[in-house]
Amino acid sequence: MKMTIRFDGDKLLEYGLTEEEAMEPIREFFERKGIPEVSDGVFFYNGDGKIGAFSCTASFPDKFPYFLDCVETWDWDLDDHIEHCKADFIEVQRAYFS
Repeated sequence: MKMTIRFDGDKLLEYGLTEEEAMEPIREFFERKGIPEVSDGVFFYNGDGKIGAFSCTASFPDKFPYFLDCVETWDWDLDDHIEHCKADFIEVQRAYFS
């Protein structure tokens, strides 16, 4: 499993954040879950037992006020099936919470 999270640097500036500041809590989350960052903003785990950790990223928009507005890429690659988490999150919000 692989998740890619990248931010729009210009939008982050509107929140007074750098890309490093925005990524810091994301990196800490994955580190606590034992999921390494294999390249900038790409978190990869090859094995069982971590699907719940990847699923918990759905809480990021509520936990980090800048997240949804500034995230440019939030993709979850499940054995070559890619979920576009930002689009899915927005769709669910509109369908059930609007």
